[in-house]
Amino acid sequence: MSVKEIQRIFLNKVAGDLGFGCEHERIGYAKEDHDHKPYCKDCWTRLKMVKAPMYNGKKIVRQGEFWPLQTFLDIYYMKDAKRKNPQGGSNGLETEERNSYLS
Repeated sequence: MSVKEIQRIFLNKVAGDLGFGCEHERIGYAKEDHDHKPYCKDCWTRLKMVKAPMYNGKKIVRQGEFWPLQTFLDIYYMKDAKRKNPQGGSNGLETEERNSYLS
């Protein structure tokens, strides 16, 4: 993981807390990586392909389905939420706080 990618993860987290979001509509594929992993061209979030897009020649017949990969920051916030609420569930977390951990 590069320093630039870590900076982008922190920037996306802060932007999300301020109400900015990305729908991950423009998908690109890593050229340098032999697996050609997908990412969002707008926010540079790494994505996991759930359903591959269908092509007829070069024309897309059906859009693919992509989900954001879990980052080290997501893992940290989940562990922090569990530490704050050891019983499990979301009883001890306010709605906004719970949503920020999930996004």
